Amino acid sequence: MTELREHAADVGARVDEVRTAHAALGQGRTALLLDPADAARLYQTLHTAAVAVFAFAGTSVLLQPHEPPHPRAVQPLGAFVRYKGAYVDVTRPGNPGRAWDRANAELAALGWDDANDPRLLPMHCFDAGCLEDLSDATGRERFGDGHRRRDQAGRYPGGWHWANADGHEWAPAKARHALQPLTVGGRDLPRGLHWDTKLGGSREFSNGWQVWATAKTAYINVAPNAHVRAPSAQKTWDAEDAPRPPIRAPQVGRSRAGLAARRRKAKYPDR
Repeated sequence: MTELREHAADVGARVDEVRTAHAALGQGRTALLLDPADAARLYQTLHTAAVAVFAFAGTSVLLQPHEPPHPRAVQPLGAFVRYKGAYVDVTRPGNPGRAWDRANAELAALGWDDANDPRLLPMHCFDAGCLEDLSDATGRERFGDGHRRRDQAGRYPGGWHWANADGHEWAPAKARHALQPLTVGGRDLPRGLHWDTKLGGSREFSNGWQVWATAKTAYINVAPNAHVRAPSAQKTWDAEDAPRPPIRAPQVGRSRAGLAARRRKAKYPDR
């Protein structure tokens, strides 16, 4: 970590260290988990600055933070960051300069074609187990074949929506609410870009640090950075307010391993 900080100082980058914690997942499995509040800050920053995550241990993110952790409700940190920032595994000692080179290469490869590019979706909310490689045009086409649906009932202005395995419908919103300016891959996203998301039968939505419940016919607005605007829904859990027994119980030991997020200021500073 010391060498990484020294190299960061040489290139004029800021490094933040975030601690992880051991947690039992059940079925005899354990994992290092990022605190939901830290996951929120990381994901928000991915959309305002060029960020590279250097992982010193295999780390995962909770998808349903209001529930006790279990194997099907965690996502590897690399997948959480993918398409929005760089992820570099530094679990083995090595040249910190080479780690920065890998991070710069990943950051340079980030991109999106237009507002309907699936790489802009907050994938940990939409399809955490996505198997397609969306950095490849063929992978994006396969993703569209599996998740893009025509709006036969004429409910959505664009005539189509994304659909996931939970029965949620994510329709590109025509109205662009005045949300925070966002960037991905060094490019400004269309101001106010979001999806009108109808939750169907589940009627519960988690972005990894907040949980929302809606009426059967209501929908929520979800932005690329997983920010939720929900005038017709109720927030039932928030990482900033809630205790965190799932990963901070007395029997859970805190790990000295951590991750460092490289944050080089983009057009819009942290807000």
